[in-house]
Amino acid sequence: MKKEVNKRNKRRTLGLIGLNTAGVLPIAHEIYQSVIIDLHKGEIYRKEKPRELIEGACLEGGSDYSGRKRYALLTFGYKNKAPIGIKPYNRIYTFPTMSPELFECMWIFPAHIKDMYAISDKETLILFRNDVELIVPVSYEILKEQKQRTYHCSAHFDHWSRDE
Repeated sequence: MKKEVNKRNKRRTLGLIGLNTAGVLPIAHEIYQSVIIDLHKGEIYRKEKPRELIEGACLEGGSDYSGRKRYALLTFGYKNKAPIGIKPYNRIYTFPTMSPELFECMWIFPAHIKDMYAISDKETLILFRNDVELIVPVSYEILKEQKQRTYHCSAHFDHWSRDE
């Protein structure tokens, strides 16, 4: 049985993820489940889980999360941690830092990454364009690969959309 889209929940997430979104992170809080890092607005706390925010943004962008994920699989063979083209026509792409099924999964928007630094074998510091720093519990090499996969998807989609 397919899960029905909750229209009320969809309205609450409209416009939350956009051109200035740098990341969507999980938080353990009694009210909020995620925080959106926005380059201009700072931190935006939300009751929805990060994946729910990503799913809502995909719908707003003209497709559902499953469709965006399937595109990455069929086109590039990315089975795990697939980059997601949330709104490809606006060049809004994101990638998960680990399996999206895990609570700890963060969603990073690579267009806003200024630099990345390995802190240890299992931690990386991401410096965003607004000089906000984020420590991610993932190796530098994995984040670098995820960033490259996302740029690969965006370049492919940009080329495809120009050919129409």
